[in-house]
Amino acid sequence: MLTIRKATRDDAIDAWEIRRTSVLAACAGHYSEADLAGWVEGTPTERWISVVERDFYVAVHDGWVVGTGMLTVESGQVDAIFVRPSHMGRGIGGKMLQFLEVLAARHGLVEMRLDATLNAAPFYRSLGWTGDSVSIYRTARGLKLACVPMTKRVPPGFVVLYRWRLHPGSEDAFVQGWIRLSDEFRSRGSLGARLHRGSDGIWYSYAQWPSAQARNDAFSMGNLDETAMAAMRAAIAEPFPEIVLDPVAGGLLSLAGHAGCSVEGPRHVSLKPERDDEQGPREGNGREGQR
Repeated sequence: MLTIRKATRDDAIDAWEIRRTSVLAACAGHYSEADLAGWVEGTPTERWISVVERDFYVAVHDGWVVGTGMLTVESGQVDAIFVRPSHMGRGIGGKMLQFLEVLAARHGLVEMRLDATLNAAPFYRSLGWTGDSVSIYRTARGLKLACVPMTKRVPPGFVVLYRWRLHPGSEDAFVQGWIRLSDEFRSRGSLGARLHRGSDGIWYSYAQWPSAQARNDAFSMGNLDETAMAAMRAAIAEPFPEIVLDPVAGGLLSLAGHAGCSVEGPRHVSLKPERDDEQGPREGNGREGQR
């Protein structure tokens, strides 16, 4: 089973090895041997390890780290999509990108961008990314590598509005049950939810998902918190039909970087092509497309 989690410091060596072997296995034929050798030479620095610990996510299969990825929330930049050669062709890169897309939606981003290696551009296009022009990416070691800048709009999502009238005195139990279920659904891919009490005496919950399919998949996993569900059911005096809302326009501010707010996710700032790379991990962005 494949899972994606936040990277730790202990993942840095695996991440470096995945980057090195992915570049050598998939970029051959698209870049010179000299460029490939210069691209992957060296060993992880303390700065690189710190970036992995702070910003990376890793894909894990049977307890083994097999892929990496990262998203810079401030810029929407996707980096370090690398897959271990032994696990290429299994959709791991696509799943990591989907995970980062959900993360981007949670932070209110409307667009993501990346710099694809020449061999990976077709893979990204198959997943809805756009971009055809070739640019030059400069590494910290002075290498100049051809890349394809690409972008993708973050889907507006799927929103459901729930409404209930509660039994007097049951509000606290209902709220606690709602919180527990909402947290569980976030772990299954929800973009989050809010609970409101209206001036009309009705309680409202606004839940957002990346798509209707993502919501269906979360419910199909089964094994929801029965105690929380029972508490909510006991508190409800009258349920109302759920309403599906289609996003049309919006102006909500992202919490990322907002004063006084704390948001999960990567916090470093990436550099664009034609500027020196100061981070290291995003060199070449060597991804699942390298099969």
